[in-house]
Amino acid sequence: MATSTDPETSTDNTSRDASSTSSTSLPKHQSSATSRAKPQPHPHPQPQSQPRSTSFWRIPGPLKTLFEAVPLHTYPANPLPQRAAQSLLRRRRRLSSSSSSSPSSTPDAAPPSTPSLWLWINPAATDRLSFNPSCLRWQAYLAFLQIPVVLVPSNNHASPSGALPFLISNTDSSSSSGGGGVVPSNKLRRWAEENSAVADGNNNNEDEDNDDPTAAAQKREDDARHEAYISLVETSIRRAWLYTLHHTPLFTSLTHPLYITPASQSIFIRTALSHQLRAAATAELLKSSTTTTTSTSSTSTTEGGIIDAEEIYTRADEAFEALERGLGGEEWFSGKARPGWLDAVVFGYTGLVLRGDGGGGDDEGRGDGEGDGWRMLRESRLGQMVERRDGLRRHRERIVRGYF
Repeated sequence: MATSTDPETSTDNTSRDASSTSSTSLPKHQSSATSRAKPQPHPHPQPQSQPRSTSFWRIPGPLKTLFEAVPLHTYPANPLPQRAAQSLLRRRRRLSSSSSSSPSSTPDAAPPSTPSLWLWINPAATDRLSFNPSCLRWQAYLAFLQIPVVLVPSNNHASPSGALPFLISNTDSSSSSGGGGVVPSNKLRRWAEENSAVADGNNNNEDEDNDDPTAAAQKREDDARHEAYISLVETSIRRAWLYTLHHTPLFTSLTHPLYITPASQSIFIRTALSHQLRAAATAELLKSSTTTTTSTSSTSTTEGGIIDAEEIYTRADEAFEALERGLGGEEWFSGKARPGWLDAVVFGYTGLVLRGDGGGGDDEGRGDGEGDGWRMLRESRLGQMVERRDGLRRHRERIVRGYF
């Protein structure tokens, strides 16, 4: 006869055999009493008790039930705080009605219809240049198109898209570039071209070019060349900028006073912001890294990998050399009378790496801790790449003199 290997089945069989033997050996009345006294099995088997988890991260039962009853919901991004923009607009209207001063870049003196550009900028800067390359390019481009704007110091938390800059148009417009008077950076170029009385230097005589096949072909070639140059700026030069400001002593002398110190007076918040800012820059550098190398004196070892400083600076130097050759003997990259979008993109970096020139900048007589940082940036390896290229240096000087 086969023997059961199931422990529970074997135990039941043994119990039944024992019960049968007892019933046979006892008298009849005792057997009946024993049968009546035998407890009946519970209709529902009792669950076996599990050992309680002592994990610190275990969610208590009541909270777990509550979370299951109320699932998480992701709400859409908050719109721009309109009260702040309306307050600024009302204040400018009151001042403009009581004063006949000429328009300027300060919020109080500008006419009510002047758009406001919200960007990273130090209000105490005498040259009124944004210290962020992405913001500075738009500041320059709007100046090229002769669009007056009010410069409003801001940060990413105030932006509807989570990034600066953005523009608030104080006039009702049916333009498709933005809705509700708020124009994010990804629609700012189209808005600027639709609201400018002058043409972009890269788009001059566009109608005539369409009629002339030779001119149209030349324009397409120029556009492709400009896109290649912009790609160099957005990759090679941007990586060198991120490395210089986040993985060299400039993080303490320049990046910290620009982005972290104004955010809070709490040392704990500043410490957290420092880690977040550097981690974001490191992730960007590692994401675009093209080499796998061992750690040397020219590399930075991080938790996510190794950042090769030599490779970063070499590619940036090659990019600046390509821009220098592309500019040639011309005043502007467009080769025309007015600077265009490529000039603004290049100036976003050259305008900052040579900012610590001791004249016209915000690095002297301020005592805010930025002066040494700007001078260190100009003297850094990145700054010297622009300093020794006469064409790019003169290109920057023409923009500063002519539009700032």
